[in-house]
Amino acid sequence: MRYEQDGRAQRLYRDRRGGKLMGVCAGLADYAGCNVTAIRALAIIALIWFGGLALIAYLALGFMLPTERDALCDRNTEEAYWRAARRTADEVYCDARHHVRALDMTRRHGEGYATSSQHHLAQQFRDLED
Repeated sequence: MRYEQDGRAQRLYRDRRGGKLMGVCAGLADYAGCNVTAIRALAIIALIWFGGLALIAYLALGFMLPTERDALCDRNTEEAYWRAARRTADEVYCDARHHVRALDMTRRHGEGYATSSQHHLAQQFRDLED
């Protein structure tokens, strides 16, 4: 399965190897990046709370979601867009801060050279050449 930087699956699928019944809970847990036991507990609570509606939803997901092997073969062109869209605010902030710091260092280097005596000497040599 293709994974994002934080280890979560990029596509929702059924995990037949890690699943007990149809693999729906295991696939949801992999997609959400949480423990499969927690998803199974939520599924049981939903089954008790909502009854037949939760069972119908589970069966519908079981028949509609592709298996892990089929999800690997699916090459959707929008996948790169959705992978970037699922980035957290902390990741975006960290990247922006890194780029701003790199630009600031480049600016400082340029200002340091422009105000140095070495720049002044190089300018005098260029003037002599002309």
